[in-house]
This record gives sequence, C-alpha cells and structure tokens, in this order.
Amino acid sequence: MPPGIHTHHAVSTVTKLPRCLRTPSVRYLSTTTRCSLAVIPPESPKFVDVPRSLQPDAIKHRPMKGTLPVPRKIFPHVPSPTDIDKTSPTYLYAVTPPPQPKGPPPPFTDPTTAAFISWKARQAEARRRNLREGLIELSLRKQASDKIRNRRSAKRSAERERLVQMPMREDERLTGPTILQSQLPARLRRNGRPAQLPDPDREARIRAARQNTARHEMERSEERRDQLHTLYMNANTFITNEAQLNAVVERVFHDTRQFASEKVEGENVWNLGFQTTVAEMLDDVNEGKKATDAGRKGKLVQERYKQIAEVLTGGKM
Repeated sequence: MPPGIHTHHAVSTVTKLPRCLRTPSVRYLSTTTRCSLAVIPPESPKFVDVPRSLQPDAIKHRPMKGTLPVPRKIFPHVPSPTDIDKTSPTYLYAVTPPPQPKGPPPPFTDPTTAAFISWKARQAEARRRNLREGLIELSLRKQASDKIRNRRSAKRSAERERLVQMPMREDERLTGPTILQSQLPARLRRNGRPAQLPDPDREARIRAARQNTARHEMERSEERRDQLHTLYMNANTFITNEAQLNAVVERVFHDTRQFASEKVEGENVWNLGFQTTVAEMLDDVNEGKKATDAGRKGKLVQERYKQIAEVLTGGKM
C-alpha cells in the first residue's frame, strides 16, 4: 500500500463513500482512481490505470499437444469397377458373420458364469451391429460430402468459364490498340469463333510425319532383332556354371600353359605381350591408315571381312 499522506497536507472531501473507501480520501497527483489506490498494491501491474480499448481482446486457444492419426480411407476417392461395395448385404454378411450354433450350453451351477457368457454374446452382437451401421452411415456421409463438393466445383468451373468467355467491354475495345481479329483470342472476337488460318500443306505434312514415324519404328524393330541375334550368337561363350568358370581360370592363369612364341600367340594372361597403346586404338578407329605392323594390318583386314560378311548375311558371325 502506498504511504499515506497526513490529512493536514491534503484536501479531504466529506462524501458518502462505499465501505472500501471510508478512510479520508486524498487528492493524489496521478491518474489512478480512489478505489484502485485503496485496494490495488503498488507491485500490481494494475496500479497504474491504463485506458483500455473498447474492442475485446482476442481469445487465445491453448495449442493441443500431439497429433491425431490419419483416418483410414474406407471408401476410395475415385471409384472403379473393381472396388467392392462395402454396403452390400454380401460384404456385410462376410465381415459380420452370425455366430455358429453350438448347441445347448451345459448346465452351470454358478449363475455368474452363465451371466458372463450371455453378456459376451450380447457384446459380440453389438459389435457386429455397430460395424454394419457404421459402414452404412459412413457411406451415406461420404455420398453427401461428395455431392456438396461436386456441386461447389461445378459452380466454380461454370463461373470461371463464364468469366473467361466474357467478351471485351466496349470502352476497352474503343480505347485499346488496333489488333486484327485473326490475332485475338477466340473469346475476344466479335463473332466468338476462331478464324481458321489457311493451311494448304497440312495433309502433306501429316502424311510425311506418318511416314517418318513408321520408318523410325521399323529401324527400332530391326535394331532390336539384330541385338537379339547377337546375343544368341554370343551365348555359346557364356559361363553358366562353376565347372566352366574353373576351366577358364585354369586355362588362362596356369603358369605352365602355352606361352607366346614366334609361331603361337599363346593363352597365358601373364605373357600376352604389351598392352594396346592409345595410338594403336586411334589407328584402329581411323581404319588403320598409319598401321605399319603386318600383323596388325592383317587383323584389321580380317575384321573388315567379318563386318562385310555380317552385313551380307544379315546377322552376327
């Protein structure tokens, strides 16, 4: 509470005050009212009277912690002929089959056991009934929501189409730049019909495009056939089992196998001579114009003969 001021140093007013202000009131040099000074302590934020707006403050809702699970899509958004009607009697009978008859129950001496079995049977029947009614109700709710959504979408589409097809206003047409009617969009033309430009070569272009497409398809088919034949011809060298792999490894990497000599090239991987240089590779690409070795020239000639034979026979050799 603020320190009191002696009554001799202030002007007191003698009025009929409420019970909370029956002490001698004093004029303070502040904007606080008498009731707030007498009741509100100075450490309170309301001790200084701040004028408030007439508009009420916005209500701030507390954020909800956690996230809700994503609901399952019981009915597809876009139905198809292969979907199952989950409201049909056949489906409802399959998902909620009636209990199988088990004959009369044995006589129970304890009435609590009989009551418990009866309660479980009632609960099972309630679950089946709730599932059937829930599926039917959800189906009706989805149909109603889809109908509302489709109606709104059709309304928006119609409004958009109307605005798009709306002709130009007369003042805009008179004050705008001069544009040929053939260059304007169809919705801005006077008659509203798109003017078809003359195209005398249209049929010829379409015919040429069809011929090009047919030629490309034939080329692709021939290429696929050639690749298949090449795969068939190279299939005899494929390693398909472990015995063939061991034989190839033994033949290529064996130390006492046939080495290269003047008469025989040899098969041992450790003694096949020098590796092919980049210059020799480029020379092979350039059709061997700079080849000086007779052996290399002979290999190039054999490769060319093989290519010519493959072209004449129509397949890989």
